[in-house]
Amino acid sequence: MKFFWVGLVFCVPVMAQQSLDIRYLIRFNDDFAGGRNDRLHSGLLITGEGKSSFMMVARTSFNQKNESDVNLTGDTSFVVRTDQQAGVLYAWEGDLSGERYWISDSLWPMEWTIREEKKQIGELLCQLASCRFRGRNYEAWFAPEIPVSAGPWKMGGLPGLIVEMEDDQQHMVVRLETITATDQVPLLPQKVRYNWPAFASRRNTFYKRLKDAARAVSTGNCISCQQESQIDIVSWEAYD
Repeated sequence: MKFFWVGLVFCVPVMAQQSLDIRYLIRFNDDFAGGRNDRLHSGLLITGEGKSSFMMVARTSFNQKNESDVNLTGDTSFVVRTDQQAGVLYAWEGDLSGERYWISDSLWPMEWTIREEKKQIGELLCQLASCRFRGRNYEAWFAPEIPVSAGPWKMGGLPGLIVEMEDDQQHMVVRLETITATDQVPLLPQKVRYNWPAFASRRNTFYKRLKDAARAVSTGNCISCQQESQIDIVSWEAYD
């Protein structure tokens, strides 16, 4: 499937204290069984007063390819908020049961390498940066003239707004659409269920049990017989 990116970057005078409404067009592969199911999403990032709020909503409905094809993220996914003064990031996560809750995470733990390459994107002169973050390699073009450290999803910490970003397998491809001033102020969650290590351990244990249950087969009096599981769940984030 091919996508054609069409968009313009609208610039506004940016002050460090100003709240901004930043819109992205995002192509995301939400097939977590190792295949491809690329869909376009709208990304909204609100920044102001040392906080940020990001959410991503699918522009098209999930296309179920077969009975075992399950959309693990839902059509509203990757809801992230940050408190930059406290150095904390919050993510809205959930289980296959449909239960949703907030988890806390480190604020921008990725280690960026800022490169020499520069290019013009719309009206913005951008510079290239790269990093490895939880099992995936990313490249991002950022605009130093827009002093916003927050970015799409959990990504951020660069000396300028992320204008374009993608991982090296193009499972997530992000393009800036618009920037406007706003009166909105990002809100922080009131209750947190897990921190990232506890959540990741819980999630990985559940995935392992799911695969083991699918693999185990009892046939006649051969209760130890097994066949390879047909379930392959690929976590978007993983420990390196």
